[in-house]
Amino acid sequence: MKYYNALLDESLVKKEYDNGFQVYVLPKKGYTKKHAYFATEYGALYNEYIEDGQVVKLPLGMAHFLEHKLFDDKQESVFDKFERMGASVNAYTNYFSTCYTFSTVHNFDQSLEALIDLVQNLHITDESVEKEKAVIARELAMYDDQPQWQAFKNMLTGLYHHHPVKYDVGGTQESIQTITRAQLERVYQSFYAPDRMLIFVVGDLDPEHVFKRVEAYLSDEFMSRKPAPRVILPEKPKAIVRSFYQEDLDVKMPIFYLGIKDRTFYDDPKKRLLKGIASKILADLLFGKGSDFYEKHYKSGAINGTFSCDYAYGRTFGYTAMSAECKNPHNLKALIQEEIDLKLREGLNKKDFERIKKKMIGRHLSSFNSTQFIASTFMSYYMKGIELFDYLETLEQLDFETVEERFKSHYDLDYSTVSIVK
Repeated sequence: MKYYNALLDESLVKKEYDNGFQVYVLPKKGYTKKHAYFATEYGALYNEYIEDGQVVKLPLGMAHFLEHKLFDDKQESVFDKFERMGASVNAYTNYFSTCYTFSTVHNFDQSLEALIDLVQNLHITDESVEKEKAVIARELAMYDDQPQWQAFKNMLTGLYHHHPVKYDVGGTQESIQTITRAQLERVYQSFYAPDRMLIFVVGDLDPEHVFKRVEAYLSDEFMSRKPAPRVILPEKPKAIVRSFYQEDLDVKMPIFYLGIKDRTFYDDPKKRLLKGIASKILADLLFGKGSDFYEKHYKSGAINGTFSCDYAYGRTFGYTAMSAECKNPHNLKALIQEEIDLKLREGLNKKDFERIKKKMIGRHLSSFNSTQFIASTFMSYYMKGIELFDYLETLEQLDFETVEERFKSHYDLDYSTVSIVK
């Protein structure tokens, strides 16, 4: 199957197998660098599932822990192996997925074989699992010592009751201590399954050649794994937990976070994408560096260049977050509320909307000159149920009235949490 976007002048070629496994190739003629991702739709949010009629609950941080273990217990260092071929290998876990990736100029086929071999084989011992707990515990402790992270995490804790988005992707100090080898092996067999996984490749490559190489490298054992179990998605109550959170840490200037909780959700991925784009435009229009709010309060000294506003979302969560380092964080929420009230009375500026929309289109088009951007963007959208070319098409179709309606329904500070570290 082949998809083509005329505005980008890019093609995306897809092959899907009977067991649900998918391979995507985006050819980039004349580009020297190539990127490959081997990913599973299994991330930090997916801690409950149904298997054989039973509900299975997992410790927080399981997906991240499993990512670490796939790099261990190999006959030689994975990093040394790829470096010898002239490739750079990496992996990451986020809320939605675990991705294993490499980039290279030379020896693409050999690197692809090594990546597939890495992901489709798990060899762990009880001893190595216990050793990894100490490694991840130090990793989590390092983040806990960072005031910016603490302020952000406290904001999420104020917004969400039980949703795992409030926790670090790596879990908690308590949860990782309960992880066992048997759990890791069970989860690996359950979620590193063909119907939940895909390979994405971008570079100067022939799609048919990539498909043949993938088929040659994938094992019969991997391709015959049973379908992944049904995930139980987290609840999403509208109410927040608390409206204010303050912590005292060693900082030169107080840190402010304000999060507005999303209360509107859609099963349709394209509706979620439309809401996401509208929300990002609103964040820029209302509080971006080109906004009336930023110009006025930057001049007055109420905010400085650290002030930012953005929107993040998934299938079952969403929030707008504003942050800043400022001398008087307790006054900043009132200034934000004033701006929201003003725009509700006077209305949004349509010219600002058009300007930001054109800027976003231009930025997206120019970003397709980067194979790294294409690869990471594809994976980010795919794990939210969105195809790569859907973003630009949806952005072009977005109208001012949709953004106005989103503003009225979302920007309600009764559903917000302020987090301050001072």
